[in-house]
Amino acid sequence: MTQDFSGQNLRGRSFKGQNLKGANFSGADIRSADFTNTILVGANFTGAKAGLQKRWAAFLLVSSFVLSGISAYFPALIGTIIAHLFVTTSSDLANLILGTIILFLLIIFFITISRQGLNLAENFAQVFAVGFFMGLLALISGGDFANAIPISFAIGVTFAGVFAAATAFTFAGAFATAIATAITATFSEVVTFAGVFAAAGVLTYILYVGETYIFDGIGSFTYGYAVGSFVGSGYLALLSCYIARQSLKGDEKYTVIWKATIFIAAIGGTNFYNANLTNADFTGAILKSTDFREATLTCTCFYETKELDRVRPGRTYLQKKQLQELVITRDGKNKNFDHFDLRGLNLREADLENASFIDADFYEANLQEANLSRAILVRTNFERADLRSAKLTGSCIQDWVISRVTKLDGIVCDYVYLKWVDGDKRDQMPHRDTFKKGGFVFFVKYILDTIEIYHNKDIKPRLALSVLKKMSRDYDKPLDIVAVGKRGDKVFIKVKLSETVEPEQFK
Repeated sequence: MTQDFSGQNLRGRSFKGQNLKGANFSGADIRSADFTNTILVGANFTGAKAGLQKRWAAFLLVSSFVLSGISAYFPALIGTIIAHLFVTTSSDLANLILGTIILFLLIIFFITISRQGLNLAENFAQVFAVGFFMGLLALISGGDFANAIPISFAIGVTFAGVFAAATAFTFAGAFATAIATAITATFSEVVTFAGVFAAAGVLTYILYVGETYIFDGIGSFTYGYAVGSFVGSGYLALLSCYIARQSLKGDEKYTVIWKATIFIAAIGGTNFYNANLTNADFTGAILKSTDFREATLTCTCFYETKELDRVRPGRTYLQKKQLQELVITRDGKNKNFDHFDLRGLNLREADLENASFIDADFYEANLQEANLSRAILVRTNFERADLRSAKLTGSCIQDWVISRVTKLDGIVCDYVYLKWVDGDKRDQMPHRDTFKKGGFVFFVKYILDTIEIYHNKDIKPRLALSVLKKMSRDYDKPLDIVAVGKRGDKVFIKVKLSETVEPEQFK
């Protein structure tokens, strides 16, 4: 008997290890529910709401704002120091040079992070090199040859150390911003910006009031320092928000931020770890902060799901952004999927017209009623795929891979091309007319049921026929001889097998 949980409040419920095959969870609130190791074959999750419970989401959101405030401390301190070096009455040439160097470091930091991302080893090496050669040039110009190398090395290490500290605080700020954005979803950027700048403002006030404790001996604290502090923390806020936004967009330079964000945001969320979700239906469901690691997602329907880009995908096909968009929208028209692993995708009724799938793998995929008209299906694997009622008119099927278990019933096809040469479709089949209703399926099945047996020696065709007839009697399998001939030095015999015969027996 199918279990019905439709529309129920299942927040925090545990279904761990249960057999819920075909269960109905449509419209249910499954936030923070645990489906670890659960059998959910054919389960209905249409319109369900997954993710975090409110209290855990609120905790993460508050934590992200606290982390934003902590991360703003370092740039606020740097901003105040720069302000001190430039605006105090005791400023001299040395202070101006030091302030200029710090500003130069910040510019290097910004350019490096924005262009190369958070590649720490590469970034540190570059910044160390800049510091080393700057120091070396300055010391040699001043005639201090004896200490040039050790002092330049120390300067390089200092530059790298400052860069490391700046990176750590920027990472923290970007991470906090990304978490806030990943959790809030609605007006996320506004909330994030407001949160980060509020933290920066609070820090500025703390620094202003507590100057005697924080900057003891640095001199009197002025409004110029407050401005420097605010500008420094605002600098980090803008950079952190930029990095967070780029990571959420899938920028490869900031994948470390995105992976860390998804990991944290999924803790306490809906858990489908190692669940069997074959043929499950998530149409229209909200799936942020959901764990799909090690889950079986064969023919799972994600049509029009929301926030699928905020799940923890593990090694499933959901880890690829392009495939996420494909299963959500089912729109792959004119797109290139050459060499893609598309095994087990549910693309029922998808629009894949004129798409390229050269060497792609559709093993066990659901392509019922999909529009594959004019698609390039060269060496595409459709073993165990479901192509029932799909549209294949004008597609190129050179060396495509299908088997007897590929579902072909009801395919709509007027004609196909058998060769792909220099980017052009060649050898139309039928040559002049079009397939009659069901003709394409008959054509394909005829090919599936026909094999060619080769012999390296130049034997007589009559002897070959006698051998095949004897094989038919020995195996008790009917074999119909279609043709006998020669190709080069080899003799071939084309044999049509009955449906009870496996071609591998005779290869």
